[in-house]
Amino acid sequence: MSRRSHPLLRVTAENTHWPRRRFITTAKHQGILELTKSKFHKSEWICWMVFLSVSYSDASVCAAVNLPSVLVNTSLSIGVFDILHPGGLALCARECKYRLRCITFNYKASTDECQLNQETMANWEADATSDGFSFSNIDTWPETIAGECADLPCEFHERCQPNQNGNMCETIYFDVTREYDTALIGYVFDTLTALSEHGCAAECYYRSACVSFNYDTNTNTCQLTTENMTTDYFSYIGNMPGFLYSNLNQFDPDGIVGECSTQPCYDDEVCEDDIGATPPYICTLEYCLPPDPPVDVHVIPEFDQSVSLWRIGSHLKYRCSPGYYPAVNWTCSVDGYWLEPQCTNN
Repeated sequence: MSRRSHPLLRVTAENTHWPRRRFITTAKHQGILELTKSKFHKSEWICWMVFLSVSYSDASVCAAVNLPSVLVNTSLSIGVFDILHPGGLALCARECKYRLRCITFNYKASTDECQLNQETMANWEADATSDGFSFSNIDTWPETIAGECADLPCEFHERCQPNQNGNMCETIYFDVTREYDTALIGYVFDTLTALSEHGCAAECYYRSACVSFNYDTNTNTCQLTTENMTTDYFSYIGNMPGFLYSNLNQFDPDGIVGECSTQPCYDDEVCEDDIGATPPYICTLEYCLPPDPPVDVHVIPEFDQSVSLWRIGSHLKYRCSPGYYPAVNWTCSVDGYWLEPQCTNN
């Protein structure tokens, strides 16, 4: 596209007030208001107008201006923790800036849907979809868009809300301690059977990485998890009749477990009481920690990366680049280390 073919790019330094009045009068472009508070040069401001008001790709002529990186017709659903309708792309970015846990976001202009995400595309590239959304990493956006919240003094479960008295950190996501007909979706690292509810809590205490669990009252099945449930987004909370979700801290270890109540073992071990011995417990290696990135560049991971522990003998799912095929199972070995996956073109 030539400079002459785009009307916004024909605006000169002398008449930049005209497009400003024209393009920020609609709700769709309100996001530019935060950007115009910064000390942009007029040529930079025009490029931002093209970027936000017309098309992300049209702004390629402004290569000298440090514009955010936006992947058109791409989104990442894994890791979404909140859905908003803020009124524009830049306002979606601002809402992400207001939250410490937000590192990427998806935005769909046709429905003004803003999906805040706590995962990166680098970890989940194979799960990216093309559904009319655009994807962006919040680190590519200027701090100016967050206004007084640029320094982000708030905590993980809070949202920064600027006000006349300074920044206010508002808690908007709360820990769920105990809930019936509900289960935490994801982060399950082990599933045990034939247990009571208290037996499930005991198995959680035996593992240092365990902080909560799902218990199926219909089948007496226990799912151990490494995260707590929070009231952020429904993808983390399943409508599961017969299930009970509970934080481990809802159970007093006295009477459930003995010396293992302090969870003294490493994350990849299971504790067992050994009364009378020194120390009075035994730690047994039963898991592998998350694997390092594959050495073979043709290996493409496809396993659930919300899981942080795998039982010895587990196999991780992966595929290979076109023209290559899996040659070795990605296996958690008895020593707690992973057998390296390999792809071959033979």
